[in-house]
Amino acid sequence: MDASQDGQSLPPAGWFVDAQNPAQERWWDGTKWTEHRRNREVTPAPQTYSPPAAQPQPYASNAYPGQQPYAAPRPTGLSPRGRTALTVGIVAVGLFVLGFLLMILGGSTAQLNFLLWLGLLVFSGAVVCGIIAVILAIVAAVRHT
Repeated sequence: MDASQDGQSLPPAGWFVDAQNPAQERWWDGTKWTEHRRNREVTPAPQTYSPPAAQPQPYASNAYPGQQPYAAPRPTGLSPRGRTALTVGIVAVGLFVLGFLLMILGGSTAQLNFLLWLGLLVFSGAVVCGIIAVILAIVAAVRHT
């Protein structure tokens, strides 16, 4: 490109992409190309913000074809109600043993007769605790499943 012959205005002086080597720029002095060349400075495209893509949920039901969705692991161990039932059951067994021993020791004298009645009372408490423990265990098992 040399001087304009058809009446069009020429571009101002500056560095332009070299038509023979697009990796370089060549100096245009406003009327003609010079022999001055330089490596082309590539400016990176402006970065635009894009929100992150939605991450799949680990328990989502949209599994790949032919694949089962991931199921959440079942909790292990005793629930709080189950632990309560176990504690009440242990207390019931302890009261049962204590009541049984007191009834065995009870006898004909007044002091020993008192131990017999105390043993029966403790034994009855053990039965009540055992019933409560069974009820709590059933409730815990039903809610745990």
